[in-house]
Amino acid sequence: MKSTKLVILLIVVAVLLGGYFFLGDLLGRGATAAVNKYGPPLTGTQVTLAGAHVSPFTGRGSLKTLFVGNPTDFKTAKAFSVDRVALRVKPRSLLGDTVDVEEVIVEQPEFIYETKLISSNLGTILDSIEKNAGPTTAANQSSSTKKIIIRHFVLEGAKVTVAVGNTSLTVPLARLELHDIGVAKGGVTPAEAAAEILPEVLKMVTQTAIATLGDRAFRDKAGDFGKQLKDSAQELLDQVRGK
Repeated sequence: MKSTKLVILLIVVAVLLGGYFFLGDLLGRGATAAVNKYGPPLTGTQVTLAGAHVSPFTGRGSLKTLFVGNPTDFKTAKAFSVDRVALRVKPRSLLGDTVDVEEVIVEQPEFIYETKLISSNLGTILDSIEKNAGPTTAANQSSSTKKIIIRHFVLEGAKVTVAVGNTSLTVPLARLELHDIGVAKGGVTPAEAAAEILPEVLKMVTQTAIATLGDRAFRDKAGDFGKQLKDSAQELLDQVRGK
């Protein structure tokens, strides 16, 4: 009898442990699906996440290979990408309605700032985020009731390639830290969190890019800088005229 009870207990423990491990995989797959589904309506561009995983025991996890494409009419394929985003969450919160994310570290992302005469790729994405971040828009419509809090967001080791015509220059970005995303509201949807974080990131990138455009090193590299701006202006006129 005792051996039978022990076998039953072991089976129950095995099932519970298996379910707990499955929870981490399930959360990872859910995060990947959410980014791939709701990212494009938010940014107005291609958004893909290759994979994600969170350990239900330690609360540590990562997102792998995030890619955000450029709006139409820009030459380069991507606006930015990152190979790995490290996560640390409170394990118990994984079972609740609000996931408490203690830290998000975006490691060595690569941005491309492509400018035309009166517009830029990142500025266009920012406009799309502001337009599509409302609670009734497609980017926020999810069957999941889970919300998130992000207590500490870090972007480090980043760089931006500033591109005008055929001239480009890559420069490093400063470290960026944000705190208490969604805390005041008791949790926000992933799209709302992204709509709060991404503008801060893209504004910093844009400010660095604009400063680079006026830097002597960039002007020296772009000996035909004025000609390229003239060509960009002509390209814009052609678009307006429908050529």
